[in-house]
Amino acid sequence: MGLNSLRTRMVLIAAGLLLLTGLLSLIFFERIADHISTQLSSDFSSQHVLWQKERIGGVINRELALAQKMVDSMPIRRWLMADDDEAIAAEAALELESFRRLFDAQSYFAVPTRSQNYYFADEPQTKPPLIKQLDRDLSEDSWYFSTLKRGAPININIDVNHKLQTTRVWFNLLAYEEEEVIGIIGTGLELTDFIADLIASPEAGVETMLLSSDLAVTAHEDPELITFNLLSREEEEIIRINDLLDSSADQHALEEAFKRLRNHEAQTITLQVQKAGTPHILSAAWLPEIEWFALTLVDSRHLYGSREFIQLALIMGGALVAVVVLLGLFFSHLVLSPLNFIARAADRIAGGAYHTRLNLTRKDEIGMLGSAFDHMSQTVEEHTRNLEQKVQERTLSLKEANSRLNESIAYAGLIQSSLLPSQARMANRFGEQMVIFKPKDQVGGDLYLLFESPEGSLLGLADCTGHGVAGAMMTMTLHATLTQLTQEMGLAHPARLLGALNNRMRTNLNSEEKSRMDNGLEMGLVFIDRRAQTLRFAGARVGLYRIQNKKPIRQRGDRQSLGYRRTSQDFLFHEEAFKIEPECTYLMLTDGLLDQSGGEKGLPFGVRRFNALLATLDPLPLAKQQAHIEAALREFQGEYPQRDDITLVAFRNPKAEE
Repeated sequence: MGLNSLRTRMVLIAAGLLLLTGLLSLIFFERIADHISTQLSSDFSSQHVLWQKERIGGVINRELALAQKMVDSMPIRRWLMADDDEAIAAEAALELESFRRLFDAQSYFAVPTRSQNYYFADEPQTKPPLIKQLDRDLSEDSWYFSTLKRGAPININIDVNHKLQTTRVWFNLLAYEEEEVIGIIGTGLELTDFIADLIASPEAGVETMLLSSDLAVTAHEDPELITFNLLSREEEEIIRINDLLDSSADQHALEEAFKRLRNHEAQTITLQVQKAGTPHILSAAWLPEIEWFALTLVDSRHLYGSREFIQLALIMGGALVAVVVLLGLFFSHLVLSPLNFIARAADRIAGGAYHTRLNLTRKDEIGMLGSAFDHMSQTVEEHTRNLEQKVQERTLSLKEANSRLNESIAYAGLIQSSLLPSQARMANRFGEQMVIFKPKDQVGGDLYLLFESPEGSLLGLADCTGHGVAGAMMTMTLHATLTQLTQEMGLAHPARLLGALNNRMRTNLNSEEKSRMDNGLEMGLVFIDRRAQTLRFAGARVGLYRIQNKKPIRQRGDRQSLGYRRTSQDFLFHEEAFKIEPECTYLMLTDGLLDQSGGEKGLPFGVRRFNALLATLDPLPLAKQQAHIEAALREFQGEYPQRDDITLVAFRNPKAEE
């Protein structure tokens, strides 16, 4: 490497300047090292608390999501309202066991509000094991009554249970039925494992903890600092983060910072505080899912000390000064001017002038850089031209694919509409009738059908697995299968038709036992005997309403779906017969309307609200009832999205045999 090389000249000059500036670098090292140490500790603390937030949030969110699924389970909810019913308890035990195996601690608990019985299981059980009946006067049971009084849907508590010999983080979720609390159900994490896995830090000088929304210490590697049984603690028994700080100014600053976190004004906050007479870096993050804070305290002396920077300071300090002096005094002409020229050319390329070239004739490194720059700009120009063409072609291809997809979905909707009985057919068969058919998407999994024969008419309503195109495909399979069965068996026996449909759909949908997909449907069938003026009904999780004199009476269907692998092939559906009463309205609906979220709290529309609406609308013609029901649903739903396909069919005064 010759002396004309820019790199050689820079190294020689830098070597001389390093000797001169080394002494000055050492003088200022201590102050710079302290500043760097504080900055690195702040960065470490901020990143560490974000890391802890994600780890803790991931574990807690998984447990909460599973617990919420358990709260939403219909077998479990029925058991919470009737835990003394052996059959319901046996069905609930199977459902509870499926969740227990998935929980981290492989355990669950439940307290039905009606009986206040405490059930707990941490191993497979054939029925929920009763531990005790909770007593308001016992301090160990105070968590339950405090949770009810608080009324929050999700509660997280750290509890020492001497009877069960467990210390856990408990997830207590309230189960509602029509805005009424029917029970508390949930699970727990073993506190020792929780702290070992998520809280205890292997780094010296790093302290991690969790705080409740009112700043109480809820998790810490030192059990003496944890406020156990927080929901039932008196104020003077609670240990808060402010109790660990030396300065009232630090306490006030921390409270203001926590307000910013709660209001989502910052992702993390970092402060310098005094703890036990030692300066610490404190970082905190908000866990909105559980309304807790994750907090990290760092003693920077244990992470980054001044001695660790001595070697780096000797090298980098001298080199930095040397480079600055070198660039400023000796190489302005050799380096800065050419680099400024190259920078201006780069700006022109960034602005889209890809034809820019430097055309430098120098033979040193700057000249090599200029040649490489020219080659780069030429390559960018060519690639940009090719890319623009490819983008145009790809955009056109995507537009065409999207258009074909929309056409296919629209055609699927047209096919599904063709399966539905026309309004003229419905009007020809019934004196009055109304139909509300609102798929969640352009097509859906709900279907209503009308079959006729000399013996009478068969009206069916079905809710198939899934939404959209998948649900629509299910309805087509159902329509073809039921059409074939009615041709084979006739229309007069709805219960027998449901049994045959169950077996046929199990074969058609779930023949592959190892498939992860399990498809099926819920359905109600009403046969109208025009000669005898009678009505026969059978339902698979779909009921029949009879409304007369403002009194809705719901005839529940059997608690058995159709087509799923878990359905019994030998199940015998029940059939109810009624004399057709003048001015009596007969109605069936899928669960999409009852489950629709809305109102101030986002709760379901619900059976009680629907029954009250039917009672007020009974005297009106069905056409006006339909308008009132749709208006009530729109007002209740508000800005909430439609959750499911919504279908309702009703009739009054079916026409007798001509």
